[in-house]
Amino acid sequence: MKIGELAAQTGIAASTIRFYEKQGLLPKVPRNDGGYRVYDDTIKARLDCIRLGQKLGFSLQELPKLLSHDNNLDHALIMRRLTEKQQEITIMMQQLTVQTQQIAALRQHLQSVWDSGACVPPHEIAALLAKAGT
Repeated sequence: MKIGELAAQTGIAASTIRFYEKQGLLPKVPRNDGGYRVYDDTIKARLDCIRLGQKLGFSLQELPKLLSHDNNLDHALIMRRLTEKQQEITIMMQQLTVQTQQIAALRQHLQSVWDSGACVPPHEIAALLAKAGT
């Protein structure tokens, strides 16, 4: 199939497919007599793997290390990176929980001050925001 057909079947823009090729995420594909690249179902499967990897939080720079062109996957490497990615996400979730709590406390403080009719000077707001950021 040509790139337009592949794009239509996968929902991935032809320009993105070309970009993936240039980045080495896709293997070189043969060209037909007219000079067009000819894609097969293995490329569709690889695009699915790329899309899944991105959804799981892997960067395009990380994916070539996990996806071999000859389908000989390094299972130990994949499991290690999945474990690391899971740990990274857990840390991010903990950080986001702390930030959420800090924002809620700051909102509550500011609202109570403003509800009492008082005004918080800009330098105090800046100090409160700085404190919330730590």
